[in-house]
Amino acid sequence: MQAGLPSCRRECLHTPYYCEENTWHLCSQLRSRSASLLARCAVVFISNANRTVPLWRQRVGPDDGAVVWDYHVFLLYRDNSCCLVFDLDATTNFPVQFGEYADQVLGGREMEEALEERFRRSFRVVDACQYLNNFSSDRSHMKAEDGTWLKQPPSTLPIFKGNNNLDDFISMEKSEFLGTVMDLEEFVKTFGTVGADSSDNNRPLSDPVGLNNTT
Repeated sequence: MQAGLPSCRRECLHTPYYCEENTWHLCSQLRSRSASLLARCAVVFISNANRTVPLWRQRVGPDDGAVVWDYHVFLLYRDNSCCLVFDLDATTNFPVQFGEYADQVLGGREMEEALEERFRRSFRVVDACQYLNNFSSDRSHMKAEDGTWLKQPPSTLPIFKGNNNLDDFISMEKSEFLGTVMDLEEFVKTFGTVGADSSDNNRPLSDPVGLNNTT
């Protein structure tokens, strides 16, 4: 595995139900180690118009069933020999090869075709450096009307830059926002062919490539 990439979950900050912040901190960790390493990374948001996206192999879910989140977030690393997924909330290996993740966590293409329309997943793929520089949330989405926390927040300060744009990342209808929005077939086709004889696999993820109360 590429030097500088975390080899186990213990190396990463993690708070359950705050996957967008966990992933931001992972990006920050990688940038401190190597800017070129971060250039090969992307942040992936999974959601849909109904905010009902099923995922399997979740740490807070049943061993043999799916959890339906409003969205989920994880990190991708890709070079010309591998594509790795860093998902702190999945029970797969960490990191895990993209193909294994697609089968075990996303359920694969056959599962997608079997799902009701309201459960079909979309994927917003954002350059990791752009995510670091632009993501902003005061965690207000995790508070009840009376101001109490729905889920205990991280001990770190909020990643807040004066405005909340978490919903912009989650929305799969805002094609003009950061990143590229794909369906499952496009997503797997883009990242599941690493190692093939294709110049596309050799370019950094910072080049254009054209899933809860967050876990």
